[in-house]
Amino acid sequence: MTLFMSHDCPKCGGELLIDTDKLIYSCDFCGMTFDFDYFETANLLSVANRALGRGEFNAARKMFEELSEKDPHDAAVLRGLLFCDEKIESLYSLDIEDFPIDTEDKHFTYSIEHADHIGLQYFGHIKNAAEISKKYQESVKEDQACQKDCNDIGSKILDKTRQIDAYCHNMTNAYQVTSSLAKSDDNISDLIGLVIVLLFFFAAVGIRIGVEYFGLPFLFLSLAVIIPCVLIYKAFKANKIAKMKKDLAALIDKEKELRRKLDESKAKSDKIQDGYIAEIQEAMNLEKTMFGEVER
Repeated sequence: MTLFMSHDCPKCGGELLIDTDKLIYSCDFCGMTFDFDYFETANLLSVANRALGRGEFNAARKMFEELSEKDPHDAAVLRGLLFCDEKIESLYSLDIEDFPIDTEDKHFTYSIEHADHIGLQYFGHIKNAAEISKKYQESVKEDQACQKDCNDIGSKILDKTRQIDAYCHNMTNAYQVTSSLAKSDDNISDLIGLVIVLLFFFAAVGIRIGVEYFGLPFLFLSLAVIIPCVLIYKAFKANKIAKMKKDLAALIDKEKELRRKLDESKAKSDKIQDGYIAEIQEAMNLEKTMFGEVER
């Protein structure tokens, strides 16, 4: 005999009929059929999952344990037990940067050992996601290290540019020259430059005094000495600037290479993250099967 019941079909929402001869529920809309104890078990599973989603792990675990006594291989129940043990509310809460499931611990091992066919697929995707998470975290560390190198080389380029600007525009007196030279890494050339600057300073004082006592001949004689010194100084300055520009060009080339590596590293991280999302999505798709019923 077939009677109408108040239950709705979990798949299409249509009204279910009960066949007391076959002891099943059936849906005239989509053809799905269910055992009598389905709604008792399904309701408890639904309540347990809602408790799990609220973070009520102890209460949820008691319900999953009760369901496990009926079917210790049910993938949905094993999932619930694992999530309760790992304090996970749902797949949506899993973070690739801090994946909470250790696939080597006893909780996950238990799930794999007792899972049915669907469960093996489900936990396989979880395991893949965990492995991808480790690769992603390593890739992110590489990104951060490469980014730091890029920042450091950028600071060096800025400092070198300022040094060149100082050599080109600020060498107007002994103090500025001495200060500029003091910041240089080339000690020998700095010493030569400093000596030349000091010679200029003392020469200027000496010429003034000499002209007062000896007249113009002393001035001409001094110029004959000073002009070669000026030429030497200018040659030194030009050589110094050329060397600094060469160093700057090398730094810029190095920065370009580091930027290229950084872009490649970030692209690698994005690709790894896409793989993680794909595994989680596959696990979510299997959850729809785990929480529903397969057509008979």
